[in-house]
Amino acid sequence: MTCPAIDMETFVVKLLLGGIVGGAVVCATTMAGERFGSKLGGFVGGLPFLVMIIYFFIGGAQGIDQAYAATASFPLTYTIMVFCVFVYVLQKSKSLLLSTLSFVALWIILQTVVVLLDFRNYGAALMIRAAFLLTILIYLRRNGAAIIARGTAAQPQQMSVGMRAIIGSSIIMAAVYLSKVGGPVVGSVFAAFPGVFLSTLIIAHRNVGVDFSRSLLTPMMLSGMINCIVYVAVFRFLLFTLGLVGATLAAVGVVIFSGFASRRLIDVLCSTAAPTIRAA
Repeated sequence: MTCPAIDMETFVVKLLLGGIVGGAVVCATTMAGERFGSKLGGFVGGLPFLVMIIYFFIGGAQGIDQAYAATASFPLTYTIMVFCVFVYVLQKSKSLLLSTLSFVALWIILQTVVVLLDFRNYGAALMIRAAFLLTILIYLRRNGAAIIARGTAAQPQQMSVGMRAIIGSSIIMAAVYLSKVGGPVVGSVFAAFPGVFLSTLIIAHRNVGVDFSRSLLTPMMLSGMINCIVYVAVFRFLLFTLGLVGATLAAVGVVIFSGFASRRLIDVLCSTAAPTIRAA
């Protein structure tokens, strides 16, 4: 039986590490987007840094059985999160408050349904994810370059690195804390909490403008739908064979290859209608 003191110590480390890594990812995403263009920033933001930390600590603190169970509904909970981002990208509102509140409200409603249904069908979740990924691919093929180009018109203000880190870390640490509250389904829901997306939305919208935030989140959707889902799939498949550390390292290795593929796909889909113009 795990000692409660050790359990709490592990959780505090998880909380702090999640905040540090999450804040760093948000800073890297927004600053790369402003300096080098939305496609690169969005790609970085969609990589599974936070997902890796959450599942590693679920496995370390609660056992690999619990970590495996928490992966069952992840393709669905992550797809719901990306669907909320997709709705934000399609919105006409330029109000940061309205956009943020509607984003969070939609996420809460849809994820509540998942929790109430106690959804744990991994195969069905993958099929839903595949259908929505196809929708995103079609949308980006038709509109991706135009969204990227519109987002590069505004010039960014100078938001400090510290302020970006505080916004990102606080939102993500709240998600990590809430992931401890429930069982496997709730853990899966908060592994897919839109902490990086929401922090990026707020910072990009506040620092540059709504068009830039949408141009940054558009490639981020695709990067996340490929790389985060690939990471969890490999982690789930190898968890009982290689153990927690081995499955984590193997999943990271596979994501290196999926990352190259998704980066190339973002370039192709978001460059067919118009050239990319840098935000800064």
